Parts: sequence; C-alpha cells; structure tokens
Amino acid sequence: MPADHPLRDTVATFLRAHAPFDQMAEEPLLRLASSMQVRYFPPGDTLLAPADGAPGHVWIVHRGRVERSAPDELAGTSGISEPL
Repeated sequence: MPADHPLRDTVATFLRAHAPFDQMAEEPLLRLASSMQVRYFPPGDTLLAPADGAPGHVWIVHRGRVERSAPDELAGTSGISEPL
C-alpha cells in the first residue's frame, strides 16, 4: 500500500497497539504499514496449505479467528484443530 493509501494510518494505529510494533519508531512503523496488504477472507477459507510450501510473508489477523489444522497423516492424531 503506498504511503498515501487511506488505510496506511489505520494499519499503523492497529499495529502500534500490539507488541513488538508498539516499540517501533514512527517512520519505520509507517513504512511497514505502507508495505502491508489488507486481505479479507470469508469463514472457512484456507489461508495456507501444505502444498503452498513455506510462506514468504507474515500474516497478522486484525479481526476474526484462525484455526490451525493438519491432515491425520501429518498430525498423528485424528484432526487437530485449535485456535491460535
């Protein structure tokens, strides 16, 4: 998101309320907020899957719930599903 994006300050304000972002100086925080993408996912959507490989980015959840689950053969149990 460019520096003049209307959500940049909103994202920076959200980040500033949480560690470790609350310790960042203003300019690096605004630069970080400017580099982020805001995405919306409906309930039940998959954010990451094993077939996607290692993620090349960090996800920050603003609102909602994310569940981690793994197929039985990877988890060694029958259907791990727990909130993060």
